Amino acid sequence: MKKILSLTLILIFLATPLSVMAEGQDELPYQELIDKGWLYKEDWNVEGEWEIVPEKIMEVAYHPSLKQSDRIIAVLGSKNYARLYDITRRYTSSDYHLELYKPDTQEFWDLQAEVGDILATTLMTINGEDWQNSKYRDMILKGTFKRWPMLNDPAYLKYILDPKYNGMTAEYIYFSDGVELYLNSDIMNVRYELQETQKKLPLKVFSDGGHAMIPLRGVLEALGATVEYDHATRKITIKDKGHTIILKVGSDIAEVDGVTKKMPRPVYVKNGYSLIPLRFVRNLDHWVGFFPEDGNRIAIFRAKECPPLR
Repeated sequence: MKKILSLTLILIFLATPLSVMAEGQDELPYQELIDKGWLYKEDWNVEGEWEIVPEKIMEVAYHPSLKQSDRIIAVLGSKNYARLYDITRRYTSSDYHLELYKPDTQEFWDLQAEVGDILATTLMTINGEDWQNSKYRDMILKGTFKRWPMLNDPAYLKYILDPKYNGMTAEYIYFSDGVELYLNSDIMNVRYELQETQKKLPLKVFSDGGHAMIPLRGVLEALGATVEYDHATRKITIKDKGHTIILKVGSDIAEVDGVTKKMPRPVYVKNGYSLIPLRFVRNLDHWVGFFPEDGNRIAIFRAKECPPLR
């Protein structure tokens, strides 16, 4: 009888997934996902942390089993690579972490952002719902902005606050929009919000006394800026990412957010289109322009003076 009982216990032990034993004896609300093979462990995963099979990321992120749990379970990453992070499990697995588990306090979420565990740029869902609808939303944002103040910018907030970007937020923020131009060519390659297209400029880019001149409206509008022209005053107003730039046809003086700057060439009109020197654009904080080594290709990126780091 004892031998039969012992054999039965051994069989039960062998039939129990090691992952469950490693996570303790409590029933995991996402055990179904583990059993299906959608969640798995790597050597570097800490307690409560699971890798997600890439093709199942979105299903896991919004899975009903996560909605029914009283734990705090987050899914972080992108649509191509993501992790499930059982925050409650992580912080209740030891006395040391238990002392830090105070999710209703700002200090707790500041800590999550500081160590890089929970950031608004990589967070997708909490308990199977868009994290923006979580009761922790505001504390998560404050923690993120405390860690990375430059992210609290209108240009980035739309990607952080709108759930439709969940799983893509970091890509939209960290991969700058931009255009590629070519001297003596009217072809422009545009990369705007991760979409790549090719457009034809109204005029060819050309060199004027060593300064590349670019069609103002065609290029800057492709970078997301708005351009308005006042025929009466011949003033051009450019608005982009909270910045306002005022130019005037025939003048080499620009007003950038109220500060006067001198351009290497005046703005002038050719065939009905206003032209500005590339060097002026590259000297602005929120646009970066450069000539690669081949000398003919011009790249302009729409970025901050100090873009946020990963």
